[in-house]
Amino acid sequence: MDFIAYMEVKGKKIAIVSIGDYPEYLEKQIKVYLDNVDYFVCCLRTHNRTGSTRKMLLTEYANYPREEFWTVHSENEAEKYSVKKKVIEKIVSIIMLNQ
Repeated sequence: MDFIAYMEVKGKKIAIVSIGDYPEYLEKQIKVYLDNVDYFVCCLRTHNRTGSTRKMLLTEYANYPREEFWTVHSENEAEKYSVKKKVIEKIVSIIMLNQ
């Protein structure tokens, strides 16, 4: 299930969009949020082929500061969320440390 979340944390405006697998949908959300938040976090697959979301971001939004994080995949259902914990901790750390 995809989601869009907007929040303010310690005065920082943050948008998180998980619909990154589809560039046309993500671009609509980028236009709504990008210039109105301090941090825009989007989740997407790693494909870098023609028509991919990543390719669109790298070309259309090349002038924006960017950090990339890669999660690992686990077939073990018990690790489904824990394998993503390090990436979440990095994102939170960057947001909270950049004053």
